[in-house]
Amino acid sequence: MNFTSIEKFFEKESVTLCLFVLVAISLYCFYVPFPSFWFDEAVSAILSYSNMSSLTQVLLTGEAHPPFYYIAIKLWRYFWGDSENSLRFLSFLFFVPTVLLTYFFTKKLFGEYAAKFSLLLSSTSYFLIFYAHQARPYEILAFFSILSFFCFYKLIDRFKVVTVQFHEIINSIARKVL
Repeated sequence: MNFTSIEKFFEKESVTLCLFVLVAISLYCFYVPFPSFWFDEAVSAILSYSNMSSLTQVLLTGEAHPPFYYIAIKLWRYFWGDSENSLRFLSFLFFVPTVLLTYFFTKKLFGEYAAKFSLLLSSTSYFLIFYAHQARPYEILAFFSILSFFCFYKLIDRFKVVTVQFHEIINSIARKVL
């Protein structure tokens, strides 16, 4: 296999995406910032045990973050358990789509080379990896922020009523996460 064939192999978009997703997952697996919950994560776990009426009351009066994440973590805990790894895994589920969405958004805006560079940056981003390990809404916030920008770009690029409606749905969800 000569250099030209290796270069052609890596020019394929699916190969590049798979490699960088594997890099991102590997970095996620090898970097564990906290062996156990820290205070904010413990608050998320404790709030997930509340019934819906008391959860809503606490979120409306005392918690700085909107309720979507806490309701999602409550439902997640109900189906997947309440271990630290289980509660943190919800954030990880948004990590890989955030990396991929960053790639596709950058490709649409700036082209293939910029997209590959953004893929490198997002898949190795300390902050994305760090917050993917936490039972907090920050990774979901990153995902919906990029998705909202992407929808807004599509809205400006080619105006369609369906795009406007999708953008409004994404922004409504993002406002509930933020």
